[in-house]
Amino acid sequence: MAEGAAASLEARQADTGRTLIRGRFTVAALAALTMPMMAAPAWADGLFEVGPVEFGGAIRGNVTYRDYNTPDEFDDWFEFDTLIARADFDSGRFIGSAQGRLYYYHQDGQDHDTAFVHHAWLGYRFDDGSEVHAGVHQVPFGLLPYASDNWFFSIAYYVGLEDDYDLGFKYVSPDWDGWSLQAAWYIGDEGDGIGRSEDSARYSYDIVDEGANGNDEENQFNLRVARTFFQGDDDRSLELGASGQWGEVPNDITGQDGDHWAAAVHLRGEEGRFGYDLEFVTYDINQKVPAGLNPDVVQMGAFDFPYNVASGGEIYLANLRYSPEYKLPFFESWTVYNNFSVLTKDPSGFEDTIHNITGAYFSKGPWFVTLDYGVGQGSPFITRDFTNGLAAGSNEWDSRINLNVALYY
Repeated sequence: MAEGAAASLEARQADTGRTLIRGRFTVAALAALTMPMMAAPAWADGLFEVGPVEFGGAIRGNVTYRDYNTPDEFDDWFEFDTLIARADFDSGRFIGSAQGRLYYYHQDGQDHDTAFVHHAWLGYRFDDGSEVHAGVHQVPFGLLPYASDNWFFSIAYYVGLEDDYDLGFKYVSPDWDGWSLQAAWYIGDEGDGIGRSEDSARYSYDIVDEGANGNDEENQFNLRVARTFFQGDDDRSLELGASGQWGEVPNDITGQDGDHWAAAVHLRGEEGRFGYDLEFVTYDINQKVPAGLNPDVVQMGAFDFPYNVASGGEIYLANLRYSPEYKLPFFESWTVYNNFSVLTKDPSGFEDTIHNITGAYFSKGPWFVTLDYGVGQGSPFITRDFTNGLAAGSNEWDSRINLNVALYY
């Protein structure tokens, strides 16, 4: 997966990040200068340890090019990306992890940044290897820990159905002869951090209360079941799984409660140096917004920017990756991939969102470099249609090249 032909699913439990560096142009480009890193190296040994707690972090920089730029929009082609601080705790029985992030934006000569908690949880490990987690942690849904290999993630991330983090309680089962189960209850989303938006300074996408919509997320229940085949075979693995979630969408203006639900089936396989993923996701959001607002358009937000999303649809995802045996001069390992996802929307007249990323990542020790070429239609972070690309959409095609260099410690 992330670091060579025989890399296990656990190797993908490394950090993921996301940035929306602001440039000097339309809202679409404002949010599209730097973006998430999918696969990443396992954290280095850390800066220092205090008892069972290890402290570390990361720093990243980004270079980007979009085919829809005008000449004066290339002044800030290179930017500082992200600063990350982390602490991980493991005393055998008691476990925990916390991570905070700072993202920097530059617009028209002015500096702007946003900061928020990525995750923060404490847990307990039982004799049989099962765990319970309490706090802000990753929602068990679909392909884990990510549904993609690339910097931009898949479309599922941008509707809150990939690498999502919320506040609640989770049970993680041990391995039952290849079977695994995760069940969770989330009191609410992870909350709003520091930024200029009303409710969108956060890492993962949620239904947000921006402007006059009055929405929130509460009482979400998740269940994920998976079966792993070919255990013990270093050159071959296959995971089949199914996920479901349901939650409330209360509205503090109308006083009514809506709801949302989603379901997914997935497959992840490894055959020698090749890897592949397939996933199907369907979702629906029933919101009780005030009169005058379109119930088919839901406002979601992250990284201090809200945008519009279709209230329901289906996501089709297919990934292919290969880790060559040939060694490059500087890097210890590298992987090439193509990640494709498409969102077909339920509301009548909405255009499909298409999102395809071809790229490679390279690693050596604490260094991790990602190079991606993205092409899409109505995809907010590789096309010019940021605000409505995931809602009404657009039939225009755009592309973007992105290079990210990261140092993990």
